[in-house]
Amino acid sequence: QDDDDEEDSSETSSSKEDPLTSSISSQLKAMSEQSADATSTPGKTPTKRKKPLDEVVKNSSKLYNLRNRKNQLFSGEEANEARYREDENLVRICEYKSISLTRGDLLRLEEGEMLNDNLIDFSVLSCDHPDDYHLFNCQFFPILMSSKHAVERSAKRIPRLDKVRLFEKKLLFFPVNHIGHWILIIFVPEGLPHFRTKRMSVPLFIICDPLGPGFSKIPINKIGSYLKKRFKYERPNETPPTFHFSTAKVPLQQNGVDCGVYVIMYLHEFVSFPPTHLPVDRRDFKSPYSNPKQMRKHIHQKIDTLRAEYVQKPIHEDDSDDCIEILN
Repeated sequence: QDDDDEEDSSETSSSKEDPLTSSISSQLKAMSEQSADATSTPGKTPTKRKKPLDEVVKNSSKLYNLRNRKNQLFSGEEANEARYREDENLVRICEYKSISLTRGDLLRLEEGEMLNDNLIDFSVLSCDHPDDYHLFNCQFFPILMSSKHAVERSAKRIPRLDKVRLFEKKLLFFPVNHIGHWILIIFVPEGLPHFRTKRMSVPLFIICDPLGPGFSKIPINKIGSYLKKRFKYERPNETPPTFHFSTAKVPLQQNGVDCGVYVIMYLHEFVSFPPTHLPVDRRDFKSPYSNPKQMRKHIHQKIDTLRAEYVQKPIHEDDSDDCIEILN
């Protein structure tokens, strides 16, 4: 009778468990029992038996995969949070030029969250700058990396030759995400004088990396190849110059998630107060947004302003309920 009660209670508890978790647990238990039976028999002293190497590797791999799968299961609270964030990314709250902003973007402005492409592009497009500056969006670098012919095609078309002459600009800004890390690359077509020698440098890149020196040179090489080809289209009768690069001394991120915020801070700093000489030292920002918390708040306020402007506009019949359109 006691055995029956135990079996009933075990069946009741197992029925309450998640089916996937129960299945994994039962497989782990069965494999453990098989392992015990293989090494001992009733009434005899257990003896160690060497297993063939392929059997050991197979069982170890299977156990690892089962445990790894079990560890990856969401708890109820984590699953709800993941579903909530996914739903929020589908709710559009406003548009700015070509960028659709969602509630999920607002969640990424909370401390401890990484900024996505949407927020970087919004900050770039909404940044006031002189006409002799050109700001690329963060989709440009992935285009250069998309194929072996992408650099050549981009040099002809991005931006349009009949509208923009890059080598007549004073500064070019490239926000780049490379291997999950944001950096800002500034190109100075006319170069900068050195602080001591006063000699004018050749056209150069200024690297602003929130992690400090030690950046990958892949973005520099790709963008450099693009600019050299672009130079041939803009000035076909001249020889493309040699490009140099310099690392700017800038405030560095203090955690693993603020690189995107720092890139926007660098952008505001150098658009408002452009570099005048080499080396570039901006460890003390001149712009009002000198820390990540202030910058996150500033971006949030700009988005809130867009939403408020929309509320005051009439809703047309062809507008969907969850779509807010603001075009400047």
